Amino acid sequence: PIRPPPSGRRQPTNLIELPDGDYRKHTNTVRRLIDRAKNVASFRSDYESYS
Repeated sequence: PIRPPPSGRRQPTNLIELPDGDYRKHTNTVRRLIDRAKNVASFRSDYESYS
């Protein structure tokens, strides 16, 4: 026999929706690409400030 679904949640879930800008929302690969792009941008701005 097939059971009916449980009636409501007993405890509230601890999951929250992360904002779009939150780094935890991305996979590890995407996070690495974002970090690499930030490093390149930082390097370029440092280079331009010294020249």
